[in-house]
Amino acid sequence: MVFEPLGEPLWILKARFQGNVIPPDTLRLVSKMIIEGLDYLHSQCPVIHTDLKPDNVLMALREHSRLHLVAQDEIQEPLPQKGLQDRTIYLSRNYFGLQGQEIGRPVITDFGLAVRGDQRSFYHHSIQPDEYRAPEVILDAGWSYSVDIWNLGVLIWDLLEGSGPFDMAKSGMETHSVERHLARIIALIGPPPMDLLQDGKESSRYFDNKGRFKFPDLIPECRGMEDSLTSLEGQDKRMFLDFVSRMVQWRPADRSKPEELLLDPWLRQP
Repeated sequence: MVFEPLGEPLWILKARFQGNVIPPDTLRLVSKMIIEGLDYLHSQCPVIHTDLKPDNVLMALREHSRLHLVAQDEIQEPLPQKGLQDRTIYLSRNYFGLQGQEIGRPVITDFGLAVRGDQRSFYHHSIQPDEYRAPEVILDAGWSYSVDIWNLGVLIWDLLEGSGPFDMAKSGMETHSVERHLARIIALIGPPPMDLLQDGKESSRYFDNKGRFKFPDLIPECRGMEDSLTSLEGQDKRMFLDFVSRMVQWRPADRSKPEELLLDPWLRQP
């Protein structure tokens, strides 16, 4: 695929702001445009992205006049590159020195793991970054469009809080653990429904036949979304949690579609 020239990824945009978090008013605009892009992918293409994360959403450029300066910088001081037998890999310039008014809309990129969504059967292969992985993927219950909605909810939380709700690094864990990931999901939104566990080919590794989690000691003491979200208060917090709760649901069928999310009160605030 060929894209127009694009600027920095979301993780660099996030780092511009104090505390490495995107302010709510800015995040509303960014989230709305990402959802509009996802709505187009799902309804018109039809494509499941499967890899939504801050690295894969790049900010467009309102105008391209600065690009010739970037090209001159590359000629005079080229970034590191790695030569292989059949190609050369160049380190990307993620930061163009753009000011706020020069940054345009967010653009969903990197479709290397995307799949068609108009198949009659569910997919079963493993997808998504570790901390962004949806329950139906972990449990091998079959997945479709709704994996992108789970990804989206985790992504938006990450942009507001500075880390995702299932990020192991913030608790001192260096490596990802499926058991700890499931424990964090349980702590955030409660135990999984039995029908999802019954559909999952891997469920018995983590839950008994009554739906009880086999590793209860791993469940964090901090329970629920309200306790976990620290960057908002009052009505703003309640509205944001209601918004994210429409995406971060155990059952894929319980997650809102992009066109429904665009009508959410949190996004539509003036």
